[in-house]
Amino acid sequence: MLRKDVEEAIGRLWPDGMVTMNVDYEDSWFLAVQPKLARAWNRLKGAQLIFEREAEGGPIWRPASDPDQEPPGERAANRSYHLYFVVPDGVRFEFTTEMEDNIDGRIEKVHGNGQTGWCVAVSLLAPFAVITLGERIAYENGDVMEPTLESYLETIEGDPIDPEQHFREMVAEEAFSHLTAVRRKIVGTLEKLGVTVLPQEEWKKRVSKSRVGDGPSREPVRVLDALFYEEV
Repeated sequence: MLRKDVEEAIGRLWPDGMVTMNVDYEDSWFLAVQPKLARAWNRLKGAQLIFEREAEGGPIWRPASDPDQEPPGERAANRSYHLYFVVPDGVRFEFTTEMEDNIDGRIEKVHGNGQTGWCVAVSLLAPFAVITLGERIAYENGDVMEPTLESYLETIEGDPIDPEQHFREMVAEEAFSHLTAVRRKIVGTLEKLGVTVLPQEEWKKRVSKSRVGDGPSREPVRVLDALFYEEV
């Protein structure tokens, strides 16, 4: 069963049960909160905001893009949420990695530097937020892997891996305690501004009699899909 405030918000937004990409970016409740959040991140002790992604999509500029040319045809998808990526201070939240890249027909390894931190998604549809653990990686060739709201970590057998538990097993307890302390500060910051942070057990709940787009949804619609989604 959905909590009352979530059920009322989804019912108000999608009275016919059909979730569509219909966000008024110029008249969202979030506009009044956004500058206050920007100031709050600057005052956050023990962590820093290193990346944010606007809800409204725009042109994607690659490292090889010519800034004097017209904007590229490729665009970032519109979202119903604004994403912040907040990383705790300390080397234990930094890592190195590598990937394979095809360079002039040769497969070469490209090194990257990454950071582990909190993905903070604030819905533009209603005053709710979701916080999950994620990563951001910048590679030597200019490619960047942006943090995503949901983790795609899997075991060899294909079972999902809980990112928080995985991180806890990789670092000392002191680092994990710092990580959770930063999360509490983020929650407190959002709640002071009237934003409700939904725990995982809430945003994973199914929304009955709902579907995405014009046709029947192939997957069950969750609270996350109804309030925090990306244009297909």
